[in-house]
Amino acid sequence: MDCTHIRIRSPGGDDAERFRNRKGYFSLNVQGLYGDSVLLVDAGYPCRSYLMPPLVAPASNVVERLFGSWKRRFPVLAVGINVKLDNAFPIIVATAVLHNILRRAGEELPQDDPNLNLVAPWNALLEEGNVNPQVNNDFYGVNAAVRQRLINQYFHSLIE
Repeated sequence: MDCTHIRIRSPGGDDAERFRNRKGYFSLNVQGLYGDSVLLVDAGYPCRSYLMPPLVAPASNVVERLFGSWKRRFPVLAVGINVKLDNAFPIIVATAVLHNILRRAGEELPQDDPNLNLVAPWNALLEEGNVNPQVNNDFYGVNAAVRQRLINQYFHSLIE
């Protein structure tokens, strides 16, 4: 589980500033999940009885890479969705569904379009949208005991 920012135009009105993120642009914070059995999260999330961060911070995050390939397949997610806010939600969901269908079908990512007028290099666009809060995971304290108990219960259930 992780989050990414999808750039949108200002929704206008009295609540517009609620959509401005810490980097100064308007966005929707979209949460993504990978897998469907144990809720694995990256090292930016705290260890809880319902969240399992890695024992050691990995070099790269599966969900962040998934967000990157999703945004490369549908550049509007990285460059910005220029529609009314109510129309942005179904676009985001539709592109996620289509991306998952294509991924499961083994479809490769399309080549970068040289005619695409990006506002910044791909790496900068993809990095800009990633949300990675600095959270103290307490690797050796109470949360570590919770994580170890979850690990023990899971592997014990495999041998029963």
